Amino acid sequence: MRRAVALGESDATLSQRLIAAGVDSEQVKSASEALATRQPELRAAMLADASSFAGPHLADFDWKVNLTVASSSAASMAHPALQLALYVEHDGARREVMLELPEAQFASLLAAVGSARDALAKIPA
Repeated sequence: MRRAVALGESDATLSQRLIAAGVDSEQVKSASEALATRQPELRAAMLADASSFAGPHLADFDWKVNLTVASSSAASMAHPALQLALYVEHDGARREVMLELPEAQFASLLAAVGSARDALAKIPA
C-alpha cells in the first residue's frame, strides 16, 4: 500500500499486485477501495512524515553582484563577485550564511544547481 501511494499507482494496479501475491479477493477489494478514497490524504501524510526528520534546509536566499572597477593597487580591475545570503532553517530557528563567490566559483555553483534541478525533475511526483 505504501508503494502504491508513493508512486501514485491506480487502484487497478494495486489490485493486480495483491492478486499476484495471493491476497484474498475480499481483502484486495477493501484495499483497492481504501486507496481510491484516501490516496491524497495518505500521500500528504507520507510527505509530512518524510520531511519531519529532515535536517537544516534552505528557506530563502538573497543575492547581489558587486563589480570592482578600481582599487589602490590596480587602476582598472573589473572583477565581478556574487554576494549570496542563504537563510537556513533548522528546528524553527533561522540563520544567515553569507558567501562571496568570484565569477569562476559562481559558474561552478550554477552548474551544480542546474544538475540538481535536472535530477529532481526525473523523480516521479
